[in-house]
Amino acid sequence: MAWIKHKIETWPQLRDTLNELAATDNIVCRGQGSDYDNGAIFSTLDRTFKDTNITDENQKSEVEREIAKRFKSYAPNYLSFAEQMHLSDGPSFLMLMQHYGAPTRLVDWTYSIWVGAYFAAKNDFEKDGIIIVFNGTALDKHAGNKHGRETCNVPLTDRDGLPKIMWNCYGPWVCRLMQTGHQIPRMIAQQGLFTVGGQLGVDHYKAIGEIVPDDVESPGKQVISFAAKLKPTILKALHQMGINGSTLFPGIDGVGRALTEFAHFRKK
Repeated sequence: MAWIKHKIETWPQLRDTLNELAATDNIVCRGQGSDYDNGAIFSTLDRTFKDTNITDENQKSEVEREIAKRFKSYAPNYLSFAEQMHLSDGPSFLMLMQHYGAPTRLVDWTYSIWVGAYFAAKNDFEKDGIIIVFNGTALDKHAGNKHGRETCNVPLTDRDGLPKIMWNCYGPWVCRLMQTGHQIPRMIAQQGLFTVGGQLGVDHYKAIGEIVPDDVESPGKQVISFAAKLKPTILKALHQMGINGSTLFPGIDGVGRALTEFAHFRKK
């Protein structure tokens, strides 16, 4: 389950590394402003549970389903007609919840190494940024080989029209979850996708490391960390490429993000 780790101190070195990765096929990556969980990657729902006194697994599942029910009840008042159609499709329902800030068992990733670099550079300016990269096709193949049809059942819905996976009836695996049909605009802009855990509490970094073989073809499994001092330079370079808060978060909130980023790289 070995991940290849790189520590980069200069922008030219990082730029060359990212360019090389951008030329590879099957890349999936995630940028983080810092190492939030000491090398682990947990879903927003799991991180929420860490901030509460809920430790019983059955109770966690009940809370997850109640959150989903309430989202399904409240959301139609605010969603467009196209978005409301996602409420009846298991994977898209989870993605829509994640998109609007509700805690889910999903973890965000992107197909673009440059978008990954943006998320690694846009905050935590006193801390080193990290970009986690793996071969997405290899995860699909080997997760299916190891866990059989379980990973194919993620789209299924069960009682109350909720995703079947919310009954925690699967193994501690991780697989990719990709949206079909009408696309959420932010997902299009960010070239986004998700991984989903068969159970709550799964460390996605560890699970991917165990599922994807160490000898898998490029991009393999890599963790790139870069010095905090590079973040303003990265944001400026990405802005010149058309990658900033305004383009990745369509809407007025994205304009605000882009202007905040401008204030940081303007110092350079």
